[in-house]
Amino acid sequence: MAVETPELTIVLNDYAAESYARLIKERFPQVRTLVAPDSDRLERYIGEADALLGARFPVEVFDKAKKLRWFQCANAGIDTIFPIRDRVGELMVTNARGIHGDVIADHVMAGVTMLHWDFRRFLREQNDRQWSPRFVAPLAEKTLGVVGLGSIGATIARRAKSAGMTVVGSKRDISLPVEGVDRLFASDALEDLLPLCDFVVLALPGTPETAGAIEAAEIGLIRPHAFLNQYRSRQRCGGGRTHQGAADRRDRRCNA
Repeated sequence: MAVETPELTIVLNDYAAESYARLIKERFPQVRTLVAPDSDRLERYIGEADALLGARFPVEVFDKAKKLRWFQCANAGIDTIFPIRDRVGELMVTNARGIHGDVIADHVMAGVTMLHWDFRRFLREQNDRQWSPRFVAPLAEKTLGVVGLGSIGATIARRAKSAGMTVVGSKRDISLPVEGVDRLFASDALEDLLPLCDFVVLALPGTPETAGAIEAAEIGLIRPHAFLNQYRSRQRCGGGRTHQGAADRRDRRCNA
């Protein structure tokens, strides 16, 4: 009896590889899956891959991926493939845009609330069996700025608006309104947006064009008491020395 050849072999290079493999087997039994959540198994299996699923593109094994014709990124951002983008040829690249917005918005609003109420201080006082009452203004009196109003950024904006916050945001095309955003700014007008904000969320895709979008000069425009939250790619902010200098200047203003 002839052995049936699988229609597709997918290498699963993700922390949830086992779960993905079970789902694929249930729904697409004709597809062969190879679970490779670590570098050893990835290197062993990548030569058999017609398709690769993972949160990042493993450029270090690209030369061994002779059969690879499809990369499915488990994240929205595909910036990890940029170092070899001139070599990928007809490789099809797809992403998971639109499925992470709610959980990231949950994370953002949890962080905003934690920082606004200074939960770290609460926990220290709880550990020391202390209670120090203090006034905290409602979030509805605060302004949140979202830099990048794609699928994730727009979801964050709606969630912040539902908490009663004033929401401002920036994007390349400001010809149409964005639900939940009170005021829109062009992407090159951060100098007008940042001084308005008590919280700033960076939700830009990680691309060469957005690298270093927030540097010392931009951080210096943020209110002294404000918080900067960065999500998705790390490329959008400058290096540690740049940020430390800006943070030092902000601290001096705050203490003045």
